[in-house]
Parts: sequence; C-alpha cells; structure tokens
Amino acid sequence: MKQRIYQTTEANWRRYRRPPRTVHRDIDPTPLCPGAHFPPLPPKLPRPLYSFTANLINIDDEDEVHFHVACEQGLLDRVVTFIREREPSEAVLQFGLAQASWGNQPAVARCLLERGTLLHNNVFAQAEGYGTIFDESEPAKDLVPLIQVYLDWGWHPNQAWCYPFTDEGRTPLVFKGCLANRPLVELLLKHGANPDIGVKSLEANADMLPLKSTGGDAVDFAAQLGDISLVDLLLASGAEPRITKPLISLVSSQIPRTSAWVCVPFSQRRPMAEYVLAAGISNVNDVKWVPHRHGGICIQEGSGYDTTAFAHACAAQDWEYAEWLLEKGADPELLDGLALSKQCWIYGLTGPTDPETVRKLVDKVKSKHLVAQ
Repeated sequence: MKQRIYQTTEANWRRYRRPPRTVHRDIDPTPLCPGAHFPPLPPKLPRPLYSFTANLINIDDEDEVHFHVACEQGLLDRVVTFIREREPSEAVLQFGLAQASWGNQPAVARCLLERGTLLHNNVFAQAEGYGTIFDESEPAKDLVPLIQVYLDWGWHPNQAWCYPFTDEGRTPLVFKGCLANRPLVELLLKHGANPDIGVKSLEANADMLPLKSTGGDAVDFAAQLGDISLVDLLLASGAEPRITKPLISLVSSQIPRTSAWVCVPFSQRRPMAEYVLAAGISNVNDVKWVPHRHGGICIQEGSGYDTTAFAHACAAQDWEYAEWLLEKGADPELLDGLALSKQCWIYGLTGPTDPETVRKLVDKVKSKHLVAQ
C-alpha cells in the first residue's frame, strides 16, 4: 500500500509538471452519422483532492495506511472504527474509496459514500497509470455489486473518467473486460449506457458529441470477442451499425514480429465474419474512415484514411481472411486500388506489403470462380 501511495504521489507530481503534450486529433471529415443516438453527456467525474494537492495522503501514518489496506480488503469493521476514532480528511476518505473500488469491495464503497465521500475519477482509473477496474483479469471480477453501488449514488454509465496524464474521457463499454462480463453489460445498458461511444469519442472536452469516426467500438470489440449474442444485444440496445466497422476490427495481423498484438487464426474469427455479413451489419465493400491508430495497432501516416476490410486485411498480411473477403465479393479496386498499393500495418516497424502478393491472391480467387462455373 505504501508503494501505491508513493506511486500516486509521483504520478500527481508528473501530471502538473510535465510540459504540455501536443495532441494529434483524428477528425473524420464526414458529418456525424444521422442515425447515431448521442444524447447530451453528463459531466466527467471530478478528480480526487489528493490529485491536486501534495501530501494529503500520509505515507508515514501507519494507522492511515492500515485504513487504506482495510478498504482494499473489505475489512468493514476496521474501516468504520478508523473513521469514528480519527475523523479522517475528505482526501483520505477519497483515497480509501479508490482502494475499495480496486479491491472490489462494494460494502466498503457504500459505507464511504454514505459518509459523504465524493465519487471521483480514481474509483475507475488507476491513479498512477492507464489501468481501469474494467480491464480484463484472471479470474474475471464480478463487478456488478460494486457498479450497482455507484449507480445508486448517481453515477451514470456515460459519465466518463480520465487517466492521470490526459483529459480524454473513457466509459466502460469500450473495455473488453467489461464486454466479457455479460451481467455487467446488461446492467450498464439498463441504466442508459450508450453503446455508440467509442474509445476516442470523448476528447479533452467531455461535453463534445462523440465523433463518427471513433464511435461503434463496443460492437467492434464484441466482434473481436467472437460473441454473436453480445453483438446482437448491443445493436438491440441502440448501437448504430453504420458507425461500426466489425469486418475491419476482425483483421488480425499475421506479420512476424507483431505477435504481441495476438495473431488470431482466421478459423476462430470466421463464424463472426460470416454472421456480420449474414445479419447485414456490414457490407463486404463498406468504406470506413479509420484513425491512423486503429485499435492501437494500425499506425499509418496522416490523421486518418478511408479503407475497406479487404485493404485492411492486406495491410496486415492476413491472407486467409483477405481471400475469404474476396470470395464474398470484396472489390480490390476500391479507393483507387488501395489494397493493391504498398501499405504499412505498423508504420516504422513493419515494411510495406508487396502489391504483387495481393494481385496473385486476386487472380487465385478469380481462377477458382472460373473453375466453379
């Protein structure tokens, strides 16, 4: 716990002393999809007091440190006793609430909120890094009771939090650890979670409407999880299919040296790809605008570009998927033959694709069709 307090202090120090960082925004030049449902968003959660003022959490006070440990471990009696005997400051209570949240202790969280502790940013966001309580974990955490407590205290699923070093907002449905927890997803949707809000939808200004180019991530990530019923649930809950790009999200780089990004065999992705087309969620030749960082993987020059699932698959050298897309009617000539040009999957790390390889693949599929006729 002392290490966590120290890391939090260091993170706060860096946040307010680091030079301003140039923010490159990926702006889709096309207007917002008229079918998207973007009601006004609630204000972002406030940051805790201890993130603004130094030394509000005393690493040398053993009783205070033990209080934070008790919050994390769900030792409610010790929490209540400390509060009664010490009458801690609001900052100490806020830090305790964050520990209860990260320890998944709903009873302690409720106790602290009942005593007037502010529901703040760090109950969701890691104070010293880029983690959230919604990240994937083994074993998976049952967050439903904890999130129900926050909902009872007025938190809305569209109310964003921020990481320590950025003011960009985040909401739960863009995290695979959340999407993989079906009861949690159902709870959030029941309370008005907007499945159209994407990872990069909420820039520094929390009141901005999500951008078309950055919406639809919940459906895309559900597709990556291979959960057809989850995709259906999100669409039935108002997700706008026209701002999703599930066929593009199913591209999985097969380039050597990119194994850290998880090279998923096409055999595991095929059922979802088949479903996306059969259900009419996407068309095989849909043109989608993607930021130069799509899914944290695809980095290309420029702020963004139009692409197709086939062109994207070629960039990733995902040849089995690319061949399947051709068999489903993908047009390699779209976007001035983007698929047939040199493309980089990870700019600066992997070399460009060989257009001749793509042409041979196109010819192969054409030959198969001629034989079939």
